[in-house]
Amino acid sequence: MLSTIEKLNKKNKFSRPNTYKNYIIEHTYEENQSGIISVPLTINEIDLLAAYCQFKADEKEHAFHFSVDAFVRVLVEVFNGKSSTDSDNIKLLNLYDNWECWCPIANKVTEIELFAKNVSLNELIDNIVETKFE
Repeated sequence: MLSTIEKLNKKNKFSRPNTYKNYIIEHTYEENQSGIISVPLTINEIDLLAAYCQFKADEKEHAFHFSVDAFVRVLVEVFNGKSSTDSDNIKLLNLYDNWECWCPIANKVTEIELFAKNVSLNELIDNIVETKFE
């Protein structure tokens, strides 16, 4: 797990910004899932992005539930995600499993520079947490 973080930390940009991959985002304890969303992120990048979003939201408001809809909003607004009907090579990302996987090293995840320096990403995470309580 640490090697995945180290590899991402060595980058100053995402792998292939013009190559879109298809994902379905779900959460073990939510009934809805995202449908197919296409984003220019590799499986490792989107996996760590999901963990980053969840841990940053938790830092702002302890035990905050970062929902499927919230994560899809991040993918669309910050990473140019778009709805897709292409059912080839779909990867499933479960936000609950993602949390459980990365939680032991959450402090390392939240230090990933590619995400930490992304002002739009961090402002949107803050907005998602703040508007949940309005």
